[in-house]
Amino acid sequence: MAVTAAMVKELREMTGAGMMDCKKALTATEGDMDAAVEFLRKNGQAKAEKKAGRIAAEGLCRVAVKDEGTAAVVEVNSETDFVAKNEKFQNFVAAVAEQAVNSDNTELEAFLDEAWHEEPSKTVKEVLVEQIAVIGENLKIRRFQKVTAPLVVSYTHGGGRIGVLVEADTDVKNDAVKEALTNVAMQIAALSPKYVSTADVSEEYKAHEKEILMAQIQNDPKMAGKPEKVIEGAVNGRLNKELKEVCLLEQVYVKAEDGKQLSRIYGTAFPKASMLDEFLKQQEEAKLRDHNKIGRELEYFTTVDCIGQGLPVMLPKGARVIQLLQRWVEDVEQAKGCLLTKTPLFAKRDLYKISGHWDHYLDGMFILGDPYDEEKECFALRPMTCPFQYQVYLNKQRSYRDLPMRLTETSTLFRNEASGEMHGLIRVRQFTISEGHYILRPDQLEEEFKGCLELAKYFLDTVGLLDDCTFRFSQWDPENKNNKYEGTKEQWEESQAVMKTILDDLDVDYEIGIDEAAFYGPKLDIQYKNVFGKEDTIVTIQIDMLLAERFGMYYIDKDGQKKLPYIIHRTSLGCFERTLAYMIERFAGVMPLWLAPEQIRLLPIKEGNVEYAQGIADRLTSLGMRVTVDSRDENIGPKIKAARLERIPYILVIGDNEMNSSTVTVRSRKRGEIPNMPVDEFVALVKNEVDTKEK
Repeated sequence: MAVTAAMVKELREMTGAGMMDCKKALTATEGDMDAAVEFLRKNGQAKAEKKAGRIAAEGLCRVAVKDEGTAAVVEVNSETDFVAKNEKFQNFVAAVAEQAVNSDNTELEAFLDEAWHEEPSKTVKEVLVEQIAVIGENLKIRRFQKVTAPLVVSYTHGGGRIGVLVEADTDVKNDAVKEALTNVAMQIAALSPKYVSTADVSEEYKAHEKEILMAQIQNDPKMAGKPEKVIEGAVNGRLNKELKEVCLLEQVYVKAEDGKQLSRIYGTAFPKASMLDEFLKQQEEAKLRDHNKIGRELEYFTTVDCIGQGLPVMLPKGARVIQLLQRWVEDVEQAKGCLLTKTPLFAKRDLYKISGHWDHYLDGMFILGDPYDEEKECFALRPMTCPFQYQVYLNKQRSYRDLPMRLTETSTLFRNEASGEMHGLIRVRQFTISEGHYILRPDQLEEEFKGCLELAKYFLDTVGLLDDCTFRFSQWDPENKNNKYEGTKEQWEESQAVMKTILDDLDVDYEIGIDEAAFYGPKLDIQYKNVFGKEDTIVTIQIDMLLAERFGMYYIDKDGQKKLPYIIHRTSLGCFERTLAYMIERFAGVMPLWLAPEQIRLLPIKEGNVEYAQGIADRLTSLGMRVTVDSRDENIGPKIKAARLERIPYILVIGDNEMNSSTVTVRSRKRGEIPNMPVDEFVALVKNEVDTKEK
């Protein structure tokens, strides 16, 4: 079949590919347009998959609504966009839509043969032919769709370029529901999803797309010679990314500035009224402790739409608490023999390819550049610290005498969390964490693992969270179909057996989590629930059996032979932002004294008491206390109320009696009111409370 210029033009508009590429594809497929699209996709020449479904013809879509439960959409094509702007053509398309909404036919041919509603002596096809004669261009009623449901809403975009109908099975038909469905229709018009959710995607579609992606990778010279597992991982990674783009509920919500996703709404039923009452009571208590509410009210953090979802701005109070936590953790780790490092915030993809994160974690990374263009440099913000810290070990040849090497770092990390997963400070896209990597000999594994666990328990206990933590032994699933895990069955069985022995010897009460392991090894996850019952990992300790070999991290043993070390990945307190969130909820916003951003506020009753109050404040400040003096010309009542609303641990009321007796009247959230307490005694009290990190 001869390839015409019109065919090349149509294919270019469908795929965005170059003219010669389109001509080559049409020649190779003997003019078969669908086959040519597939040809270009397999060879990586189609600019974007979503373009491949566009219709090259011009024309309009129109929607006709019969009632709130019945509507129809039609598409009528013309040769040029000039005709689409013609009033006669527009009126005709609107009339066709009215015909469709009142038609009982579902097939186009039958629809064309039915009587025209405005002039029953003619058929729809005959009226179409008349319009062709009048307008002077070939016209085509390409398709129509009638929808009947409890509620139907419509949306027309771009003056008729796109028409969308959304049906809903609902008993509620108020304006709020209609607005929500209209927003869904706008989403569909903007991003043209093929499926509602990933659960609806057919295995046939997945297999077809994997075939195309595999062909693209095999045709990529940069992927030549790559292991089969690496190629398979790349295919799965690209497929998962594609599914997020073609499934409605997984798409980023285009109308929201904060990038929220559409989501299903679920309900919960209770077999007994008493259980519902208990649940509602728990929910009310949760609202009073919710860090997302309290943290904002107390000015610990805020979020800003123009910065982005999952990127909280730490206000002075929150920043101070995180600073205190960080300094404390770093000091304790140093005392435990840890070596502090500072590594870059991003790196070339080469580093992540060595570690395996590029194949297993690409969708969770923020990429700087085109991840699939091997001819140009591509970087990624780091979602973890391990491959960076390994470079410290690799800086020179190591001996068995150098081990264990305990590397730690206060790391800022970046993870591309799904919009629906983000919540306050608990799950964010940028966070700070105390990460450590212990590189050690096999005979040191149990002792070092024990040390990591004891350190984590010490930190969690000190901040008041340990009693509510649970432990999960996260293991691999050999039946995992997503090619998640590296290593052999024997390696996994050995590493999990070693960890089980260690956990049992330490008498850790743990649950087993199948398919929860990291791709390179099993781990112990310390879990914590927020006030609404959502569980997240706060601390993790992992045994790594693979990455040392990937990076060539050998040491010279006593016998002079090169050997591979074990690696323990660990966090000590976990993400500082998440820890702060849990502490706000645990203490209902009243931080332990040693961590409170403002520990003590002095309230002079009148101007004559200010100097005495300031002297006490200066003394406490010299001891490292965070103290303010409220010297406003205000009655004492409003001053006390303001301090209580800000949840200040200690409020000191200073009047003439206190000044004359060298005392203070103490209002403590923990200890109640203590009138006329000697200043020295109060100083000793709070100093001891801070030094002992009393909860």
